[in-house]
Amino acid sequence: MKKTLAILLALLMTSSIALVSCEGNSRTPNSGDWDDENDYVDESDDGTSDTSNESGDSTDSGDEGNGDTSVTGWIEKSGSVWAGMKLNLRTQPSTGSTVSKVVDPGTKLNLVSSNGVWDKVTLDGSATEYYALHCLISDTNESFNFEECNTELTFTGKGNVCLYVSPFHCSDNNYTYNNIYKSAGVKSLAEGAKITKVGLSANGWMKVTVTGTVNFDGGTSETFATATEFYINPNDVNTGRITDPDRPASGTPGGGNG
Repeated sequence: MKKTLAILLALLMTSSIALVSCEGNSRTPNSGDWDDENDYVDESDDGTSDTSNESGDSTDSGDEGNGDTSVTGWIEKSGSVWAGMKLNLRTQPSTGSTVSKVVDPGTKLNLVSSNGVWDKVTLDGSATEYYALHCLISDTNESFNFEECNTELTFTGKGNVCLYVSPFHCSDNNYTYNNIYKSAGVKSLAEGAKITKVGLSANGWMKVTVTGTVNFDGGTSETFATATEFYINPNDVNTGRITDPDRPASGTPGGGNG
């Protein structure tokens, strides 16, 4: 009898240990902490087998670590592009990053890669890589190649004429204001003031100089004591606002606006 009791007690103890062991390892397959192969899956990653980012850091390796979630999908590129405006070249693809250089409109850049929001570029003669906003870069330089000329233009006063600081139209309207000298435009010229065409690009942009007093819409005026260089959009020429005697009055040759 004692021997039988001892055997029963031993069996009960073994069963208890087995139950504790099973409860400690119980899990629901694909519950989020484990996958079907019993490997740990960090829910912060993208579901791949890469375990290099299991700390929960949401930074995509493609954005070079700046944490900007809009910076994804980099595609290698090649060829030449041009700064559409006075352009900040930055150390990272973020408007909060350091500006390493500022280049003038029309500066040639070598394209390395792009994600549609930012372009990675280099300058001729340097391997240093910079980042610039894609919408401020032109894929052609035809707006920056000017045939020299010297023709005084007639300002009619029928509508405002904008003086641009670069012959370029940004693809993002949030940045257009950076390209207009006075957003309201020229309302009239004081007596003796002149707008002179000194260059014409293949797609119709005019390089002009302004001298004398200019009245801007909104009541402000500014006097340019020496010839100051600006650009005029071809849409403002021969459409009742300003007249170029060198060009037909029926339209705007070139058809482009940068």
